[in-house]
Amino acid sequence: MSAKRFWGKWWRLVLSWALTLSLALALALAAIGCEGGGDEAVRVDKNGYGEAGDEGLPWVSGIATGSLALNNIYQVVPLTGASGVPMYVSATAPNPFRQIAPNAAVKVVISDATNNRYRVDHAGVLGWIHRNNLDFVYAYANNMPLSQTRINALARARQAMGFSYWWGNARWDPDGGAVAGPNGNAGKCTGNCPNCKHVATGGNLEFGADCSGFVSTIWGFPDFDPMTNPSNNGYVASRYFQSNPNWQTVTHKQVLPGDARVSKKHIYLVASRPNASGVFKSFECVGCSEGCKAVRRTLVANTDDSHFIRRKGW
Repeated sequence: MSAKRFWGKWWRLVLSWALTLSLALALALAAIGCEGGGDEAVRVDKNGYGEAGDEGLPWVSGIATGSLALNNIYQVVPLTGASGVPMYVSATAPNPFRQIAPNAAVKVVISDATNNRYRVDHAGVLGWIHRNNLDFVYAYANNMPLSQTRINALARARQAMGFSYWWGNARWDPDGGAVAGPNGNAGKCTGNCPNCKHVATGGNLEFGADCSGFVSTIWGFPDFDPMTNPSNNGYVASRYFQSNPNWQTVTHKQVLPGDARVSKKHIYLVASRPNASGVFKSFECVGCSEGCKAVRRTLVANTDDSHFIRRKGW
């Protein structure tokens, strides 16, 4: 074999080895994820996802009167002559940013009205709706009891939806909510974890969370205030996967909104009761490309790889 052929063959082998090694490294980094481990498969509804657990609930017919209750679900009915139900970006905004179809369901997430508007969750998007458009009610408190602790925790969790994924941190604006665009406050995650970078958008404070930081904040480990403790990561997902005096394992038949599903690599909050098909909504911080959002999931039994856990005392 000539020297030219020998070196040509040698360089082809080196190039082949390099490509193989690069591919293996890329796959390994993809498996590592942003929590020090890969993420179980998630199905993210790009258009948002409503209250999966509320499908087929018996509506209580009647005009909603008095103070509308936190975490209750209301059916929206437009005013006479209106084509839809307007949702506003704030309690005082003059122009709506979204029109909601009649008879859609929304959940009240702030119970005290401001200018006769209530803060509501519609398909994973937060906004303000005038009380005159909230006419029919399904009351969790009367038909699907949850403790006030869980109700408050779910309200805090909704406030984080729409913010960016921020590895090792957990901070979001509990009052203004996430506002997209170059002048918004949602934050932006770039790069590949665990070396991803996070930047503030619109010149504001950095807001966002990773999966375990989000759950740690909602569960109060160590501080549930998302504004005063930006580096709250409490426990990582792999720690939540282990036994601990602060939480306990529950079966898929016992799970309630406010519980969590955990693997060694990811954790998310259960946000609604499963419907008859086992479909429910979760609140979670998925990753750089998706941020923190509502995700459509299907109920499965506990396995060696993942299981449901409950905060002690809930």
